[in-house]
Amino acid sequence: MAKIKVRPHPGALSRLLGKKTMTQVDAADQTGVDRKTLAKIDRGEEVKRETLQKLANSLRVPVSFFDPPAAELTEPSVIKETEKFGLIMLRELDAYGLSELLKNTKRIEWHLNLQLVEEKVFGLLEEFEHAVEEFHKHLLVSERGRPVGLGGQLAGPKKGLVVATLMKRLAEHRIAILGADYLRWDDQKSDNRSPPFHHYYSSTRIAELSVEKSGVRTRREQVYLGSEPPKYAPADSEETIFVDGEMLNPPDWLASMQEMIELGPRR
Repeated sequence: MAKIKVRPHPGALSRLLGKKTMTQVDAADQTGVDRKTLAKIDRGEEVKRETLQKLANSLRVPVSFFDPPAAELTEPSVIKETEKFGLIMLRELDAYGLSELLKNTKRIEWHLNLQLVEEKVFGLLEEFEHAVEEFHKHLLVSERGRPVGLGGQLAGPKKGLVVATLMKRLAEHRIAILGADYLRWDDQKSDNRSPPFHHYYSSTRIAELSVEKSGVRTRREQVYLGSEPPKYAPADSEETIFVDGEMLNPPDWLASMQEMIELGPRR
């Protein structure tokens, strides 16, 4: 079967590597795609689609990142809605920094950015992931109220100590943990067939954790931000917009109706 070939947008790779503060040498080491092929991709020459997919996966971007801008596409059928991505800066964490990061987040996403992992380190990393997840669960439960008993209150420090101990053991193997948090938005429209039509936006703060070799202090990471809500509700629309459960300023027709209800019937 013939391999499908694609023509990436010229310069897309250079822009991506610039955002990640990487060189083509770094990209070749991280992705396993040789420098000659990387140069072809950056010039916009034809390459195998599976090669471009491999590159995109390794650099944590969708393969559509290398597509030409929508204005350059001639077939209406291939124009896709632009996905919203953003760059965050991951920074090296100690046990305290990791604890503070987890306190404010609802979900954890992991990245393994090591080319080679010693066999004896596999189990240690799995143990570390489990300890962090358990500590995070405890922090989420604690948000609802402090346990009455002393034993329950000691559970948090105990779990945090396990995480700190494992981080020290990872450091002995020249492994560091980088992290940052960001806000992701999800949106959903109601199934109402008559007004008012509701549009709901809900946010989730996510912790992005990356396992790196020691010496890497910071690294930029591209993340999916979802669909950010508008700042103002459209004034001439029959749609009501809720952001994290709060309704934006209502459209005129709804405000007028509310005013009539508050004033009561005219005499």
